[in-house]
Amino acid sequence: MKIYLATLLLFLGITLVSAQDTEENPVAQLAKVKYFAFGGTGPGGIISDGEKLYNQILKSSTAQSDFITILNTGNAPSKCYALAGLQSLDPKQFEMLSVYYSKDETKVTTMMGCFQLGSSISSILRGIKNGLYQPPPKKP
Repeated sequence: MKIYLATLLLFLGITLVSAQDTEENPVAQLAKVKYFAFGGTGPGGIISDGEKLYNQILKSSTAQSDFITILNTGNAPSKCYALAGLQSLDPKQFEMLSVYYSKDETKVTTMMGCFQLGSSISSILRGIKNGLYQPPPKKP
């Protein structure tokens, strides 16, 4: 009985630790998204995981510093979400960062509806400035 109980406790402990390891915070998840998209994507027109994470971070009290962290540690698509977030939160900081990213030709996979496209960070930055990449208005 003691061996069974010890084995069960060990199994539960390992399960809890591994579950905690797989649940990353939204910043870490957004830093690894595969593509940049706002609005419906794919045949079902669903909101991308990246946009969901972007919205979650945008609502947090640490959003501005979270987006800066993503700019420093994230992949190319995540940097685009971070730039869009900073435009909403701090337009002056966004404009300062725009000087650097306006020349960044790093390739980014984007989704527009059912279409997967390629673009550069600098091109997406121009779209952010022009209002192209903004979440659609929420339905009442």
